[in-house]
Amino acid sequence: MNKRPPFTTHPLRNWRFWLMAAVIVGISWRLLDYILRFPVWGDEASLGMDIVRHNYLQLLKPLGRVQVCPLGFLWVSKWMTAVAGTSAFALRFFPLLCGITAVLIAWKIFHRVAGRTVGLLATAMLACSLATVRYSTDFKPYSTDLLVAMCYVGLGFWALRCPKDSKPLIYLIAFTPLALCFSFPGIFMAASVSAALLLKQIKDSNTTCRWLYAGFNVLTLGVFALLFFGIMRGQMHHTKAGMDVYWRNAFPPLNWHIFGWLIQAHVSNMMSYPLGGKKGIALLITPLCMVGVWRLWHKRRRAELVLLVAPFILTFIAAVLRAYPYGTSSRVQQHLVPSIMLLSSIGAVTLAAMVLRKRHWLSAWRTFAGGIVAAILVFAVICMALDIHRPWAGPGPRMVRNLTRTVFSGADKHTEIIITNHKPEAFASEIAWYLNRQRFAYKTGVPLTAEALQPSARRLWVIHFGYKPMKHFNHNVVSSLTAGGMHVHLLKQHDRVMRVGFSKNPPIVAQASLFVLVK
Repeated sequence: MNKRPPFTTHPLRNWRFWLMAAVIVGISWRLLDYILRFPVWGDEASLGMDIVRHNYLQLLKPLGRVQVCPLGFLWVSKWMTAVAGTSAFALRFFPLLCGITAVLIAWKIFHRVAGRTVGLLATAMLACSLATVRYSTDFKPYSTDLLVAMCYVGLGFWALRCPKDSKPLIYLIAFTPLALCFSFPGIFMAASVSAALLLKQIKDSNTTCRWLYAGFNVLTLGVFALLFFGIMRGQMHHTKAGMDVYWRNAFPPLNWHIFGWLIQAHVSNMMSYPLGGKKGIALLITPLCMVGVWRLWHKRRRAELVLLVAPFILTFIAAVLRAYPYGTSSRVQQHLVPSIMLLSSIGAVTLAAMVLRKRHWLSAWRTFAGGIVAAILVFAVICMALDIHRPWAGPGPRMVRNLTRTVFSGADKHTEIIITNHKPEAFASEIAWYLNRQRFAYKTGVPLTAEALQPSARRLWVIHFGYKPMKHFNHNVVSSLTAGGMHVHLLKQHDRVMRVGFSKNPPIVAQASLFVLVK
């Protein structure tokens, strides 16, 4: 009599069901946030302005507004804006594609690395974590960092498992130039793969594979040197002052305080999956990763351990050199996500096996993975509902978008729009982005007199940006135009206090008033 296959008699034991549910929910969450079209925030706006204003060759030069970005991402984004325009859908399509691809390949990689249960947990966490979803719909190269890291982990483990097979090394050689063009931390992953393969290539490989391994290392160094001295060094030098201030907490102090800094870095947003933020989940994930490290070491899987741990070490060394931030933020640490997912899942399964299986709680053990994935899915569904209820990452960018929509949506040939500031875009990147995308013309820094208005003007929007509200704003406008023989009536006003730009910037006061003109 045939027995039922394992993990199919109870819904919580059906791993295929939970795998498909995690992948579908993760992709659906990304598509939902993409369709909701969150307002463009500061870094997105800054990068978008560079891409819109510059051609392909000009993008080789340092970017403006304290931005750094790999060349491949810049050129693909430039092509997307040329083909599909500058809408949020066009800007975020490539990051979305990279984020969804990372989810689709996660199971195949994680399952082959560490088995079915670990692969299921790691895939569900990657698919339904707040940070990985958020950065899949950000117009920044964070999701490309994740995808590049996933590919390096997959190819690296393939090469470790098959040291005499030349195929994974050939794929690594073909993939590396593309990876380094699209991801700055891709060099950390390439170096980690190289370090993990070193002993395998010396002991267990053949002549062909050793030559290919040497070629992979030479190519990696050559491509990185070309990109670094040609593009990256200029971007880093141009933004060094701003980056040193913005990321100062992500660079370790070179004194005895470094020990406290390391503890804080590993209980910060960098390790906070799947919840994100400072909710304390890193206090669970970091110890689980340490258990995962112990498990791999105990099982003598030293080369694989190097592949997963080396990205942390190399990123930390870069932080010591003040070349790349470490800790404090998950967005610039997306290349560490595959290691975090695998190590924490290995740690969770190890502890569960020690507690449940050794005590013969077989029923609880069989439902362990399904229960964890179910909890992750509940969290993802709640977050999707919250995104629908409040489709924005912060109130400041939403206020800028609403302001420009209010002013420009009803504009016509009889509407005059005057911004009293000479350079309103200097206040924040979001203001620059939304103003420069408007089709209807506006004037900046002109005197508020009847002679400054077009003869056909029947309505007038006057906008002022500042760090303090302008006193008697509407009265001054009416007085200036009345002196020129016009009758002016205030129709409505749209005043906001907006926190945009860098988090430490002072809030910006936007005063916008609509007047009816009668000559």
